[in-house]
Amino acid sequence: MSLPVRCFTCGKVIGQYEEEFMKLKDEEKKDFLELKKINRICCRKMLLGYVNLTEILSRYDLSKIV
Repeated sequence: MSLPVRCFTCGKVIGQYEEEFMKLKDEEKKDFLELKKINRICCRKMLLGYVNLTEILSRYDLSKIV
């Protein structure tokens, strides 16, 4: 699962920042958001709250559950 292409609330395109944003450390993320002019709280929430579930779920063998 990847980051949504657009913010759910305001519709601003944010999917283009996923690769750059995920490579940054926590301290650098605030500077990145200001540099890319992502000022709205809803867009910041989308980027900061994103968790890649594909990596987490790939650790488990789900075929044994079914």
